[in-house]
Amino acid sequence: MSRAPHVCVIGGGLAGLTTAYTLRRLLPRVRLTILEKADRLGGYIHTHQTRQPVTTAYGNIYGPYAIDLPEPRGRHHVEEGLQFFRMTGRGGSDLLGLIRCLGVEDKVITTAQSRAFFVDYLRLSILWDGMVRKVPSRGDLVRFLPAVLRDLSTKRGEGVDESVESFFRRRTSMSFVDKIIDPICIGSFGVSPSELSARSVFPSLWAAEREGRSLLGGLVRPSSSRKQGGDVEGMYFVPKTDAFHQRVALSGGGIFTFKKGAGFLISSLERGLRAGGRSANESRAPGRSAQEESETVQIRLSTAVAGVRGAKRKKENEKEDQTRAEGQSGAAEVLLESGECLSVDGVVMAVQAPDAVRLLDHPWTRDAWDGRGWESGERTVAVEMGGISHSHTYTVNMGWADSVIPMSLGRTSGVVVPSREWRREGPAQGVLSAHLSSWVFPDYESVFKREARIVVTVRAQSGREWEREKGLFGGQFGCRHEAPEEAAERAQVFAEKVLGIASETEEVWVRQETVPGRLYEDRGKAVLTEGHAEKMKKIHQVRCREIPWMQVVGGDFHGVSASDTVRDARLAAESLARRLRNFPFEGLKEIPEREAEWIQRVPGLTLKDQSEV
Repeated sequence: MSRAPHVCVIGGGLAGLTTAYTLRRLLPRVRLTILEKADRLGGYIHTHQTRQPVTTAYGNIYGPYAIDLPEPRGRHHVEEGLQFFRMTGRGGSDLLGLIRCLGVEDKVITTAQSRAFFVDYLRLSILWDGMVRKVPSRGDLVRFLPAVLRDLSTKRGEGVDESVESFFRRRTSMSFVDKIIDPICIGSFGVSPSELSARSVFPSLWAAEREGRSLLGGLVRPSSSRKQGGDVEGMYFVPKTDAFHQRVALSGGGIFTFKKGAGFLISSLERGLRAGGRSANESRAPGRSAQEESETVQIRLSTAVAGVRGAKRKKENEKEDQTRAEGQSGAAEVLLESGECLSVDGVVMAVQAPDAVRLLDHPWTRDAWDGRGWESGERTVAVEMGGISHSHTYTVNMGWADSVIPMSLGRTSGVVVPSREWRREGPAQGVLSAHLSSWVFPDYESVFKREARIVVTVRAQSGREWEREKGLFGGQFGCRHEAPEEAAERAQVFAEKVLGIASETEEVWVRQETVPGRLYEDRGKAVLTEGHAEKMKKIHQVRCREIPWMQVVGGDFHGVSASDTVRDARLAAESLARRLRNFPFEGLKEIPEREAEWIQRVPGLTLKDQSEV
């Protein structure tokens, strides 16, 4: 009996939804089950306008704190995590193509702000001209001309990886690292450049040095992947000559969001999945009803996964699980905490590294191995993933009904704080960055016409860091050094003393990018430390050799931005489509014209693979 393949996506964030949506476009008959432990989709991306504190599985939102603050009215946009999208690297084209596929490109708003600042001994100093991605600017080229000349004469590196600080200090100067690289790393990742991998955080510059000796020479000369016709134009490819690409790249400097906030992309992906992978502008595939499209996608919220294992590794004498559906036999099994067991043909791990390790290390998973014990690919993958660390931050949203941001800031996109500032006593202590969202994106759909919104990121110490600093082992395990109230107070002091905003805030909301109350719980933004690329290479090799039914996607593993996440998800979906291309489908007789064009772009996947068997 022929049947459609069944793929389970664990995690309903941007990576999981994009993988599911892309796979649905490539294999319209695939059965998808998306499991999300929280009560909403989106993960790190969440836009809301609410009056009450919100608690999610990814963290807590608290507010307001000060007794003299007026009651929150819930009329300001609150971005809990991701503040905006940035079109960076080869993933930038994939992100734009995904938005076009969803049919929401007319909802995109860009910014033309021209300055960003970093705090230099409590004075605002210009860091670069243009948007965040335009580094260095023309002024910086003049200031750091000796460093640029040094780059031209420096030999290429020999090692497989090195820290960001070491990479730029070797090729430029320590002054360039302090004035340019350090603020970028602090503002973007919450850690200093000495803790980050140059190969993983700046892959284009790393490849440029290896292929062109100098950074400038490598950027000018085409990469070897382009020479050899490598994977450059994916199914979401948008050429630079396209009007949509030019509008975002030129008018917005590569930074954009949606009129209703970053969370609009998540809701659009959900609608696209429920509509059978179609956008609002595309017609339904011939012979398929709306009910058939909706039945092949199942999104289950508040559903926690306990373990994942390969079905073919079961012991010979092990009895079938009572909860398995009759007549199904897949390559893998997914155990839910409720006791239900799903038999699937593929699994997409779109969760953070600690959660992935927990799923692979579950006793139910280990009991399935044969007499060799837990020494196969799953253990290797779990051990490598366990070495991925995270930075811990608070996101403090503040809103005013009137435009209170002083004109002395110009029309700036935000402020990033070098490490020497947030480590010392003063108004900037503990603050990593401030994003002036109301000036950057004035076209937000909002109640107020002149409202002001800023988002301040405050560093939070993990329980492990707190105990190491205090030199003791005790107290409440996993607690943070600062309470959310203290983070809100630091953000308000920074807004008043550094940004010059003297008006009293109307609303204050704090989100902690960690889950408190659990022993050394690691959450937040992944820190791609030195050697991360080799770690991921090993995981990929083991996964392809021993657990081919599993794909790993997400910001903890590949890339540093939403653009990278979309590209990673697209590659994972294409890999799954190639693996399942000969699966006995239940008769897809005609390929829609748009899908036919995209399928031809995927290496190893042809129109014949999608026809009825």
